[in-house]
Amino acid sequence: MNARMIRTLVIASAALCFAVPHSAAEDVALKPSWTCLPAETIALVRIPSVSAFLSEFRKQTKLGAVLFGEERMNKALALLKDAMGAEWEVMNQDLGKFGLKFEDWRELLAGETGYAGVQIGRAGDRPLFVGLGWCEPSGDLGARALKALLQGFDESKDKQPGTVRIDAEIHGHTVSRFSIDKNARVEPPLPNPPADFAEKSPDEQRAWFEARKKLKAEQARVVVADRIHLLVARIGQRIVFANTFPQSENTFLPQLAANPDLKIDLDAATGLAPATDVFARFLAAHTAAEPASTGPRAMVAAPIMATLPSAGAPLLECFFDPRPLIDLVDPQDLDTQRGLRIMGVRQLGPIGMRATLDKTLLRFGMTLTLPAPRTGVLALMDQEPLPPEPPPWVEENVASYMHFACDFGKVYSLVKEAFVAEGGAEAAAGFAQFEQGVQGTLQTDFATALSSLGRRHAFVQYTAAKKVVADPENEEFSLDDVMGTFAIVWELKDEEILRRAFQALEPFAQGFPGFVAPVEEQGFKGWRALQGFEAGMFLGQGHLIIAFGKGSAERVLASIRTPPASPASLREGTVLKKARTLLDLRPALGFAVTNPASYESDQLAMISSALDLILNQIDEESPEWTARARIAPHGR
Repeated sequence: MNARMIRTLVIASAALCFAVPHSAAEDVALKPSWTCLPAETIALVRIPSVSAFLSEFRKQTKLGAVLFGEERMNKALALLKDAMGAEWEVMNQDLGKFGLKFEDWRELLAGETGYAGVQIGRAGDRPLFVGLGWCEPSGDLGARALKALLQGFDESKDKQPGTVRIDAEIHGHTVSRFSIDKNARVEPPLPNPPADFAEKSPDEQRAWFEARKKLKAEQARVVVADRIHLLVARIGQRIVFANTFPQSENTFLPQLAANPDLKIDLDAATGLAPATDVFARFLAAHTAAEPASTGPRAMVAAPIMATLPSAGAPLLECFFDPRPLIDLVDPQDLDTQRGLRIMGVRQLGPIGMRATLDKTLLRFGMTLTLPAPRTGVLALMDQEPLPPEPPPWVEENVASYMHFACDFGKVYSLVKEAFVAEGGAEAAAGFAQFEQGVQGTLQTDFATALSSLGRRHAFVQYTAAKKVVADPENEEFSLDDVMGTFAIVWELKDEEILRRAFQALEPFAQGFPGFVAPVEEQGFKGWRALQGFEAGMFLGQGHLIIAFGKGSAERVLASIRTPPASPASLREGTVLKKARTLLDLRPALGFAVTNPASYESDQLAMISSALDLILNQIDEESPEWTARARIAPHGR
């Protein structure tokens, strides 16, 4: 991607994001498109209204008012026009030929937009995957956009051989179907080198390869090996469409290579008839007399919907049912079937996600359907959750804190059980041999050794990353800037087992003099790295610590040895108190909290660094433009 393309892409994206939203006119005669999806739907992405969300974002938050305000929008559009120069006028003239203008993007985002994946079974063949999409712009943009699409196709069809447009009426709607051929190159079977090839002179070998290359060029053919279909219609001001996906090339290319005269019914092979039937049902459901369904019922069942955030302005909804895809795995593919059983994924049900803006809160929720009793690795979801609070040693002014609950000993036991169940005596013997070596070193079995790490695995970030590095080999930088400073901490269940593990590691550490050195600090024993990035691993006070970055080891060891008093601890400080007023914090397998006061400046520095990286790529071509576009490290 050249600098001009990068510049246009960056500013065009900004201009679209800052567009002023317009409200969509409601069409009460039509049901919401997402409720009209067929029962075979396996995936759904729905954006109710970008414009409505941005409007609420501006009204409810200062950030929204600044980012999407009229002033910033005008500046972004002015910068875009300046960047494109004469191309701006050309673009608007081209759009005008089709009855469109650049500002129409505002109307396009006004109503609901969505896309769904449908899996249709076919007897004796692989299933057909069909996409169903819809968009509900405001005003008359729907009619103008569809007219522009058809006009653009008619004006360019002579330049696109193999593309066909056919208009038909389906359930009272005019449907335009585009079928687009996909070409592929078929090469002939080529001869292998003769038996005496190695005995030939270099010139003779070169001549043989040249002749082979010539034969390949002469006999290679371009054939139509696949076809995709796009069906488009307009219901009121709503544009709806269906599309198929490339799927037949790998099947037909070998056949065409073996038989150049082979006749293939590509419309039948690429699922035109079932795709048209799916689209017809989708169209009919919009105006059917009976009440609208709620789309694919399994994905939007009441238990899933009830667990997702509902208050506020919705931004995005996603639903996915993995079961139909899992069922496609070949029963004869024993390795994949074994992997599915080991993971326990056959118990997986629909997955749902929703994001909403509830006043000043951006709420994000995700639900995974996994009925009990769970088996395989997914049985780990049954572990006991931890309270939603950090341990006493975490300081209030850290950038962020996160922990998750897991007994690694149970993980190992579950994985071992699943592999032995599938692999039998051979797998059991392999595990036994490995465990025997661990038993001799740690004087306990491997599962118990892993469980000695405890159930809380914590990650504390002291400073966040501040810089993006374009060329690590030639650019001077500090790893603290690109990685931040942080520590990983385990609250140990049995420190003595870890002491034996440390003793076993000592001979290995001694084998790297000048790179790793044993240390004793603040009542902890361990090793420090002596080269490059500052790092260390420590054991003591009932904890195992791995620290990265300048000063992180000293900080985490000191806080564990002498926990900060309230309110200097994150547990008792203002950040977590504020979080409790905003969210219903309950015991969970995972918990995370970010301190905006400590995190914000580092994140702004990271964003500024990333923007500088982009602008530096443009600088050589357009120095005056980049000088205007640059943003100071903390924003302006």
